[in-house]
Amino acid sequence: MVTIYIRERGICSTQALVTELAKPYFPGGVPEILRQERGKPYFAGNGNVHFSVSHSGELVAVAFAESPVGIDLQQHKCRGYETREDAILRHRKLSSRYLHPQEQAYLENDPWEDFFRIWTAKESFVKRTGRGIDHGLADICILPHGEAWEDQNGFFRQTVFSDYTLTLCTENFSDWDIKGPLV
Repeated sequence: MVTIYIRERGICSTQALVTELAKPYFPGGVPEILRQERGKPYFAGNGNVHFSVSHSGELVAVAFAESPVGIDLQQHKCRGYETREDAILRHRKLSSRYLHPQEQAYLENDPWEDFFRIWTAKESFVKRTGRGIDHGLADICILPHGEAWEDQNGFFRQTVFSDYTLTLCTENFSDWDIKGPLV
């Protein structure tokens, strides 16, 4: 079971939020949060509780699991005075750099929502593995198939709510328990 907490971004730091939410997993005190070489956070001296964090717009999502986990949250919005068409063009530029050719073709159906579905799936995979987005991301193909699917990269669960997409990536199939409002 993966527990996901969704909270509004507040005045406390992400590390303070993770530490607070992790207290039930560590009755003797939450260990220090350290980072691997490519930036993946982990609890010092502990291999039993894994976590991943993502924030976008006004929300932050924190996932806790017993095995490596990755989560990504993206708000569907344009930048500044950008129109939706401008944002789709910007997404296409990103796609040519970071998406596999099959993923780029997938975007032809719904270039707005499908971009977020693919992007959050790739980000959640990268966060689970700790490999970073600058290491051959276009070589990895992850095509969403409904709300839950498996491919050679792992198991994925995804939901679209309000103007956000949330994707979870785990090594093995796992249910999720989302605590917090899906606005």
